Amino acid sequence: MRRSTPRVVHAADAYQMERDPLAAQARIPHAAWAAAQAGLRHGPVLLQVARTGFSPALACDRCRHPARCSACAGPLSQAGRDAPLVCRWCGRPDNSWSCAECGGTRVRATAAGATRTAEELGRAFPGVPVISSAGEHIVDAVRDVPAVVVATPGAEPVAPGGYAAVILLDGNALLSRESLRAGEDALRRWFSAAILARPSTAGGTVVITGDDDVAVGHVVRWDPAGAAARELVERQELGLPPAVRYAVLTGTREALIHFLEGVETEGAPRVVGPAPVPPDVRRDAMLAARAAAAAGRGADQPGRAATEALAGRGSHRVLLFFPYRAAAGITRQLRARRATLSARRTGDPVHIRLDALDVL
Repeated sequence: MRRSTPRVVHAADAYQMERDPLAAQARIPHAAWAAAQAGLRHGPVLLQVARTGFSPALACDRCRHPARCSACAGPLSQAGRDAPLVCRWCGRPDNSWSCAECGGTRVRATAAGATRTAEELGRAFPGVPVISSAGEHIVDAVRDVPAVVVATPGAEPVAPGGYAAVILLDGNALLSRESLRAGEDALRRWFSAAILARPSTAGGTVVITGDDDVAVGHVVRWDPAGAAARELVERQELGLPPAVRYAVLTGTREALIHFLEGVETEGAPRVVGPAPVPPDVRRDAMLAARAAAAAGRGADQPGRAATEALAGRGSHRVLLFFPYRAAAGITRQLRARRATLSARRTGDPVHIRLDALDVL
């Protein structure tokens, strides 16, 4: 397998850190620059970045407090070097922004998107074409000639002869997402990009950034099966999916408490909540509900009940974890309880989802 896969270099391992002590702080460390320069002598070079846009996250230049929209408190972004600040939630421009902490009026980028990365690489490699594949502009394939290709995960073009080098940037950003699946998603995106490189026998090289030696180590060893096995063992020890099944109950706090009073949970390992639904989740549900209403979708449209529950009175939710052997009985109880309360028309409605991928 080593002959058919590229050589993988960890830009922040002990060897690289000894040669370049600032490698962990630099977004594009020396090992990545060297691999890109060497690869451009023989063909295209791919750089995978975590986010699209120019500056998707901003902070106050004085106190480093995140820049937030004055209307909805959403994160501000910038589409270009001299572009106005725009809220990523409500889409409103904020031309008179000032920091809520110190009153500063200047911002700095805390994250660089694909557009900004492509601009910076264009200055670093003059005379070399720079191709960006992200957002609404997706490139399917590139020619086997020297070129710098900047792409977000899932938007990587295919090079017929393979990339001479693949640079996986923003590893810490992918791994630090607030999601149970952040690690497995990062590995999936890394392997999907790394497989586009030429084999090691043809000089193909992959450089990966990130401080997590465990996750990065699976890519260095080219061991996706070992990564999946390790993740499954950890999920089994912690009692998390896919080792167990779970249900998400969404509604008001009072409605959830009343709902659970009629459900026998002896066969379930644990009940988590009620807890407030994160503001960004409710905001996304509200936007989805408005889009569904504008499109004139029917009442039986899949997913509409979920978005309306979150966007309306779905201020809290409960996570109910249970083993596979108890799944049939517990789901019957939940369905019967909801039908009973719906027939009586007592209290606010409770929405139920099973094994939702976008919650944990």
